[in-house]
Amino acid sequence: MLTLYPKTAEERPPTVREIEEKMGITLTERSLSPREARAYSQQFVVGGTRYMDPPSGNQFAPSARYTIFQRSGTQVLTLVISPIRSGYCLDPYELAVYTGSTFVDLDSSPSAVARRSPPAHVWGMFSWSESGRYLGQGLSINVGLKKDPANQSIISTGCVSEISVAGGGGYQKQKEETSK
Repeated sequence: MLTLYPKTAEERPPTVREIEEKMGITLTERSLSPREARAYSQQFVVGGTRYMDPPSGNQFAPSARYTIFQRSGTQVLTLVISPIRSGYCLDPYELAVYTGSTFVDLDSSPSAVARRSPPAHVWGMFSWSESGRYLGQGLSINVGLKKDPANQSIISTGCVSEISVAGGGGYQKQKEETSK
């Protein structure tokens, strides 16, 4: 998945059909709200993944999607990983070592202090964010957190529950090429 997208803006971005073939998924374009249309060129719902929990109706729940941004042409593929269904846990520390990425915590609460990890990882870094959201180079992840019910402090981190891979930026608009 990390090699799915071209590395430079001069290269042609993948088409929707190429994304479907490479990932073994289906992409169904959805209508954009007026607010979304200001930022997105297109957004697709991802289908055909085996390990995603059924939709909960919660708009903030993780959801598999493929988004093409208007101004930059950046493309983002977000997949949900459900350890409940798959029995598989993508360990965030193993992902950090494998990618060699520097992660920064994406906690946007007023009391948050953004912390950046060095390349690979520092033990405990995936307990820095109260939201469990982290940004690396070309990818972002959501990590499951186990919190103390009494004071909401983080007891332990779990598996990666959602991973987004970004590519492109500077691509020319290719709506006709990406549409089905």
